[in-house]
Amino acid sequence: MKDKNKVAVVMLTALIVIMLVLLGVVIYWRARVLQQTNQDTQEDTQYTYHYVLISDKGNSTFWDHVYEGACAYGEENDAYIERMGDELAVNYSKEELMEIAIYAGVDGILLEGDESSVQKEMIDKAVEAGIPVVTMLNDNYGSLRQTFVGVGNYNLGREYAREVIRIATPDTKRVLILGDKIYEGQAQTLIMNGFSDTIYNEGNHLELAIEMMTVNSEDSFAVQETIREIVLEESVLPDIIICLNEINTMNAYQVIVDYNMVGQVKIIGYYSSDTILSAIDKEVITSTIVFDAEEMGWTAAQALNEYRETGYVNDYITLEAEVVSKNNIREYLEDEEKAE
Repeated sequence: MKDKNKVAVVMLTALIVIMLVLLGVVIYWRARVLQQTNQDTQEDTQYTYHYVLISDKGNSTFWDHVYEGACAYGEENDAYIERMGDELAVNYSKEELMEIAIYAGVDGILLEGDESSVQKEMIDKAVEAGIPVVTMLNDNYGSLRQTFVGVGNYNLGREYAREVIRIATPDTKRVLILGDKIYEGQAQTLIMNGFSDTIYNEGNHLELAIEMMTVNSEDSFAVQETIREIVLEESVLPDIIICLNEINTMNAYQVIVDYNMVGQVKIIGYYSSDTILSAIDKEVITSTIVFDAEEMGWTAAQALNEYRETGYVNDYITLEAEVVSKNNIREYLEDEEKAE
């Protein structure tokens, strides 16, 4: 009886061992198949060009849409677009990411431009290494970049001025323009020139005190504190606040709501995030200046490809700006709903 039990245990053990071996074989085989499939997929999706998009962490919604546009162009035109730094644990600066891109030997760089001397050095270094650079949104004047894609700062100032003229009343006396420290310099000078020239030529019936204040939009808390100080000081309270980027728009909106100044202080914003569009619909934000961020990404990637293939590209590529207000907000909200 004991012998039979021993035989049964041995047979059961052998069966278990065989089953484990078979299971191991199946797992190994499936892993090999999956590995081969991944290799085949990678071979099928090789691209001629590898471009990178580099931007600040701020204005995330805007740059998400720019990246989508660039990727859409790349998929149709044999170019892989990588958003550098997007999934890295360390928050590298644009210049540090450019250093990485140059070291990696990418085929082109799509770059959020600014006027810093450090960025100019990195652009020149990339171009001298044979890597073309396209600046977007803001230019780096005097650098070796191949082209700039954007609305144009003088034109942007003109659009803001025309909106001020449209919404101003006889009681409108003070206008505050919230600039960005990152773009301090010629960019904001051109915006002010476009704004002042348009007010003078098209709104000379207005008597306005116009002030530009530069804030560091990378520090959202500091921006809110600056705006709070402004709205709490009655002697300098602006009738209209103009915001030159998405971050400033969102912070101005939040402060105006927190201090119950909706209607008392009008906000002309920048870009068209869901929150900004909703605020226009609720008449908290008066209007916003927009342009197609996806078109910017598409156009910038197209410019890189054009330069890689021909050696030439236009020095300056201009996008059209539009105003979104209560008058046409439904069109934009409907477009957003369709996109979802």
